[in-house]
Amino acid sequence: MRAKFVGLFVTLVFYSYGQEVEVKGGFVQDSLKIGLNVEYWLTAKYPSDIDLILPDSNFNFSPYEFGGRRFFETRSDSSRAIDSVIYSLQSFEIDPIQYLQLPATLILEDDSAKIFTSIDSIYLVELVPTATDTTALQTNTAYQKVGRQFNSPLLTIILGSLIVIGLIVLIVFGKKIRRYFILKRMAMAHENFLNNLSDKIEKLKINGTPDSAESALTIWKKYQEKIEKQPFTKLTSKEMIQYDFAKELEAPLRAIDRCVYGKISSESVYQDFQHLEGFSQNRYDHHIDIIKHGE
Repeated sequence: MRAKFVGLFVTLVFYSYGQEVEVKGGFVQDSLKIGLNVEYWLTAKYPSDIDLILPDSNFNFSPYEFGGRRFFETRSDSSRAIDSVIYSLQSFEIDPIQYLQLPATLILEDDSAKIFTSIDSIYLVELVPTATDTTALQTNTAYQKVGRQFNSPLLTIILGSLIVIGLIVLIVFGKKIRRYFILKRMAMAHENFLNNLSDKIEKLKINGTPDSAESALTIWKKYQEKIEKQPFTKLTSKEMIQYDFAKELEAPLRAIDRCVYGKISSESVYQDFQHLEGFSQNRYDHHIDIIKHGE
């Protein structure tokens, strides 16, 4: 009964705000080419006393690939606010007509609701025409010089010997070899992550803007998703701290969310990312230790 009441309440709140929220969007161009950027604009007009979030780099733009975005500063007065953003997308689909519809997320007290734009379409420009039944093939019957016969039996013996030697090496040293390459790959990925995040933290020390914080958070989420094998890029901060090993991140993640989603610049947000950096180092050491001492 309580669940039904909550659901009804959320529906009434969404309907009430939904009447005042106007979300529009569409493709800037009327056609696209496979793998090349095409732009999609999105504008939201809403009461200035509510929270509305537009899709960011973590959003799934499928079947399109996210290439970047240009966010325009919020315009507002005492009653209304306007947010605008232009996304750069790429498509690798071959459908002649392709579609896209994006949502804006309305943040309620205990829940959220999505308000979608109208579906917009865009035409695919085909660079290579489709072959037809009438396509004629040109034949070439001119003599082509062929090299001398190769010693196939000798090649078979050599390849067979190499395969046998390889199998013996894998059987005897297989686990050590696999472990070495796993550790090597993890070390390279971790070093690359630390370099990228450190650069972001240095920039945040100078200017802790929401866009810089969002970029750093995306780097951290993608790395943590790979090392923990958990969908961090699709989880909210509240969902991430449900994992026992991530409970210590509650305070820094909330502070970062206030900066990113509240669009509030912060001089101290770099310290929260230093906390995330230390957490990632500890989790990396933990996983490395498991692999080194695993059977």
